[in-house]
Amino acid sequence: MSSAGARAPAAAPVPSDLLAQILDEVREGVMLVGQQGRLVLANRAARRLLAGGGPIDLRSGRVRCRDQASDRLLHRAIEQACAGEGEHREAVVLSQAGGIPLIVTVSCTRAPGHAGQALLLAFDPYPDGDGLTASLRTCFGLTPSEAEVAGAVAEGRAVTDIARRRQVAVGTIRTQLKRIAAKLGCTRQSQIAAIVNAVPPLPAPPSSSGRSGKPAILTSPVN
Repeated sequence: MSSAGARAPAAAPVPSDLLAQILDEVREGVMLVGQQGRLVLANRAARRLLAGGGPIDLRSGRVRCRDQASDRLLHRAIEQACAGEGEHREAVVLSQAGGIPLIVTVSCTRAPGHAGQALLLAFDPYPDGDGLTASLRTCFGLTPSEAEVAGAVAEGRAVTDIARRRQVAVGTIRTQLKRIAAKLGCTRQSQIAAIVNAVPPLPAPPSSSGRSGKPAILTSPVN
């Protein structure tokens, strides 16, 4: 049989406990809901999001928005997805503290046995500030202070605002940004923000000194 006509091998069934572990490693919140937003399944990121006091929560077993207008939009999208077929997909943008919105996409499920259910994916740039600091330290060897400054840049804060909030001189922040950029392998604040927002959640490196260490993830040099 020619390679053009060859079929990809069928994937082996994934055990439910392994699938749950895989979902818990996903940065986005993943939720399966039924009619009226009743929660069927949620990964770790989604559980944290629902319990974190943000724009969505869980009430009487149902996923709800704290804002009434947003709640109506979300539940209309859920009901349409539960009743829909094929490629039905909508996005609901929810305001939250810090100015960076939480985006929730709603789509109908196509898996056998799950008709009448909707899949929700919640995209939060970084729901856990401590987790972000740990990830930046692990990936790039940033100090805790550098990681916090990098996170502030990713939130869109100006250098003067970061300095005021941290009660240090603007020159101190600029010096830290140069060190951060060197460790991240970039030259501009916009690049720092893009890299920070792409970092997956990882545990902090084993260090009690607070100093930066070698990155735990190996990177290849750019030719």
